[in-house]
Amino acid sequence: MQVNDFMIHHKLPTDFRIKVRRYLNYLYDSKKEFKLEEQDVLDMLNDNLKLETTIHLNGKLLNETPIFKSFEVAFLSQLTFVIKKRVFMVDEHIFDEGERSDSLYYIQKGNVILLHKRTATYIKELAADDFMGECAFFTGEPRKASARSKNFTDVIILFKHDFLFTATEFPKSKETFV
Repeated sequence: MQVNDFMIHHKLPTDFRIKVRRYLNYLYDSKKEFKLEEQDVLDMLNDNLKLETTIHLNGKLLNETPIFKSFEVAFLSQLTFVIKKRVFMVDEHIFDEGERSDSLYYIQKGNVILLHKRTATYIKELAADDFMGECAFFTGEPRKASARSKNFTDVIILFKHDFLFTATEFPKSKETFV
């Protein structure tokens, strides 16, 4: 059964069917661009190569992000295993100002608009290699802005509980505080 048959068969609302179709087309076009999914390639590798590849790909990303520059390489390597990937659709809500949040976002592909809803103010547009949510992530304070995807946007998400759990594996030695 094709996607169209499924959607027609279940009599989904037209606007929702269009939304699903656009998302699936985006995923299909992305697969054409990259030929194989990252996970498919990783699954073909033995455990050692899979481990090293994950560390190289995601570790480079973390190491090049300014807020992680001061962390040890071993810690960043471990973080590479707990980050999550997500695709946001066109004009999809990512987070709202005032929310308490536990996640930090790194944009891999696409664009995000940051807005201050209370004052109806456009703040700025973020693109690939930008990150957002770091203030709320590290301070626990409510979000200062709202974020919406401008187009299909691929992000990597780091959740605070994963970050803190990984951090417990890498305590500072006493000599560092002398």
